[in-house]
Amino acid sequence: MTQNPSTLLSTRFQLSNPLTLVSRHYLNCDGVQIRPRRTIFVCSVAHSHPAIKMKYMKSINLFHDLLKSNTAGKGRLLGLDVGLKYVGLAVSDPYNKIASPLSVLVRKKSNIDLMAKDFQSLISEFSLVGFVVGYPFDYQRNTPDAVQVKLFIEDLRKIGKLEDVKYTYWDERFTSKCVELLLKPLNLHPVESKTILDKFAAVGILQGYLDYVNMNLKLEKEVNDT
Repeated sequence: MTQNPSTLLSTRFQLSNPLTLVSRHYLNCDGVQIRPRRTIFVCSVAHSHPAIKMKYMKSINLFHDLLKSNTAGKGRLLGLDVGLKYVGLAVSDPYNKIASPLSVLVRKKSNIDLMAKDFQSLISEFSLVGFVVGYPFDYQRNTPDAVQVKLFIEDLRKIGKLEDVKYTYWDERFTSKCVELLLKPLNLHPVESKTILDKFAAVGILQGYLDYVNMNLKLEKEVNDT
């Protein structure tokens, strides 16, 4: 059976998305393959949506946003004391007045994905809507502690498993020192002391934030009532 001269054979070579290289070959009457002089590039449109990442909010804006969505006592906050080896956690009560110690997560660069899953579980268990992250504010210089806190949050954002979480930073410069002074008379084992320190440092961070935003809310109400 004689091949029609117009018979078209297409061979596709997939390049990096979204670009597809299409090399077209033709057969003449003798069945000899003819290569065209030029190659056609076809751009395929990728219908992908950019990943929604954790959203940073100013401290007071985070609380106002929480109040709007906080129906039937739902919508609590998680306090984070981020260290080089551990991340201390504290959680607010359903009315966002009181912070309580929760747990301590072991921090490793290789286990950020597992930590994200831990946070997902906590979000589901406690109806969390936001994170209050301790941050050593120093307007004179960028300290190593400040850098590693930012790196930790950025790693969590890149994982893409905490898309609906909003977060803010809260000054932690004196929180750990106060807890250390309280624990010193107890003469605890260093490991035990560190675990307690991280948990209660997270409590101090979250409680400081809650006191501030609730006081701010009270002042706003008084101004509006006058």
